[in-house]
Amino acid sequence: LVFTDYAEPYQYEWDTTGEEEGSHTILAKAYDAEGNVGSDEVSVVVDNTAPEITSVLRSPDKPVEDEIVLISAQASDATSGISAMTLYYRAGGGPWKSVKMSEVGGVWSATIPGQPAGTTVEYYVVAMDKAGNTATSQIYSYTVAEKPAPAFFGLELWQLLLVVIAILIVALIIVIAKR
Repeated sequence: LVFTDYAEPYQYEWDTTGEEEGSHTILAKAYDAEGNVGSDEVSVVVDNTAPEITSVLRSPDKPVEDEIVLISAQASDATSGISAMTLYYRAGGGPWKSVKMSEVGGVWSATIPGQPAGTTVEYYVVAMDKAGNTATSQIYSYTVAEKPAPAFFGLELWQLLLVVIAILIVALIIVIAKR
């Protein structure tokens, strides 16, 4: 017997912080003035432990301007399971924005929109278990790079110009030598 209540509404507030985690059965009995007894029971799960975030990954690793970035994360919770994960991000020190992550095969993911070159983006994830406990990852960041110059024949533009100038100089030398 944990509690007796003689006045309506008949209720008991159970503080589970000191209880063992896992499944418990609660039995309630009611007695009327004639001594008749009625009872009911319910099974509940006690979960006071926050989930654990086991990985947070970014793709691509070095984003360039206007490139969408995929953030994926995994989390676990031994007692009640993960109910939701949320990605929080901010660009250039602005306000934090939240994006609900979607889950496929135990991996949760969401995207951060592309940003201008030179922008520093900070982000973190929050995992929530089915009991409402939460865990927050560390804050990660990246700085958006400029898009590389277009390449021709595997050469960057400045390298291609250097080759063309060298060819022109050699052609000029040949023309002068034939005179």
